[in-house]
Amino acid sequence: MTMRVKRVMFIVLALVGVSLYIGCSQPEDIITSVGNSSLLLRSQMLPKAPAGMAYELWVVDGTDSTSLGKFNYDPDTRNYLNADGTLRADSNEFILDSDILSFDKLLVSIEVEPDDNLSSPGPVMLVDDITNPDDNPIELVFPMSDSMWNTTVRFNMQTMSDTDRTANNGAGIWFASYLMQTTTLQDTFAVISYTIDTTMINELPAGKTDTTSTVWIGIDSMVPVQRILGLDTFTAFTVVLTESTYTDSSSPYVTTSININYRLGPLDTVTYDQFVQDDFGLFDYSAMGWKYKGWVVAPIISSAGASVGELTSPAWKVATQFDTIIHGADGGLLSTGTFSDITAPDDQPLYALSERVPPFPGDEFFTSLPGGVTGPLNLLPSGNDNIGTVFITLEPDNFVTDTTNFPLIAYLRQMPTSVTEVSGGVALQQFTMDNLMFTVDPNFGFPKVTVDLIRR
Repeated sequence: MTMRVKRVMFIVLALVGVSLYIGCSQPEDIITSVGNSSLLLRSQMLPKAPAGMAYELWVVDGTDSTSLGKFNYDPDTRNYLNADGTLRADSNEFILDSDILSFDKLLVSIEVEPDDNLSSPGPVMLVDDITNPDDNPIELVFPMSDSMWNTTVRFNMQTMSDTDRTANNGAGIWFASYLMQTTTLQDTFAVISYTIDTTMINELPAGKTDTTSTVWIGIDSMVPVQRILGLDTFTAFTVVLTESTYTDSSSPYVTTSININYRLGPLDTVTYDQFVQDDFGLFDYSAMGWKYKGWVVAPIISSAGASVGELTSPAWKVATQFDTIIHGADGGLLSTGTFSDITAPDDQPLYALSERVPPFPGDEFFTSLPGGVTGPLNLLPSGNDNIGTVFITLEPDNFVTDTTNFPLIAYLRQMPTSVTEVSGGVALQQFTMDNLMFTVDPNFGFPKVTVDLIRR
């Protein structure tokens, strides 16, 4: 081997050695780019999407959204499914071809299938900010549910459209508290006498430049005045006075005071119906594509032939070995209508007899009932042991059926079991509903999806 070749070999070996040394001595925390992210979903209380619908997983960066694919879920087997209901080959794993931590939010929407808008999410059902799971686990929950779990909803079963507070109690559901109020009204029949006292002053209070005084009073005939109390209107009679005035803009100024003696009629005791709400605190979800919907499920509805369909169960069991959560779950189903604001009327009472109804969500079951049933439909037909449940769901705008509920039950309560609880003339009637908008109980409540991340 010539000296030239030996020198070349030495240089090559030396460069290799230096490269190996430098490579071995580099710090271990060199940042390398993340090529993709694996998202592993763990679902709790996530119901199966209704027929013709599917869930879709999205990442969001500002106003841009990227789909990671549609899926469905079977809470009984805990299997992740394709949108068509077949087993998903990747089970609960979803792949993003970039770094998940470069996005702002992760969400699950509810979509119609087939989807007519592939580029943006439908109503968002579950959402969370994307953070490093080592610092803060990603847990997808219903929007605002962290605040909604302490809200309150009450209902009563009075009927008002029949204009008789003592009849047909049990044929209505209103999401408010009912009060039977009593007060007194008094007519003013005549003016017995009046006097106008005049006073002269030299100076006006600061800021005033003139005075206006009454110099004469005219007495008109007695006229009826409508007094609105709750849902009721009463007529009271009163004397109407007119007055002639004079404006004085130079000193001395004239001021007057008036004394009037009336002849009053006897006190009339009146009773009226009032519906009230305390601060229920329900969030208006309409801008997010969701509405509330009131329902009642009970065997009396199906036996009367007035059912619109059957209950769609949530992900949790409606009855267990030790407890029944939805009483009468296998009975008939009726809706009181959709609403966004619990302090205002719902979209449209469907079955009430007249417009004399409370200014709150609810309905009465008198006319135009499903199946051509002649009302009133009394949901409490027996003295005791009535079976049924009143509940409120959250429904996405793209779920358009009226024959069943969307499987997100936010509030529920067993119907009163005794007719005496809703008897006519009761002073106060209210039944507080159980709030299910929480995600901390593994047995029932709202869904939560925990996301484990693998970044490669």
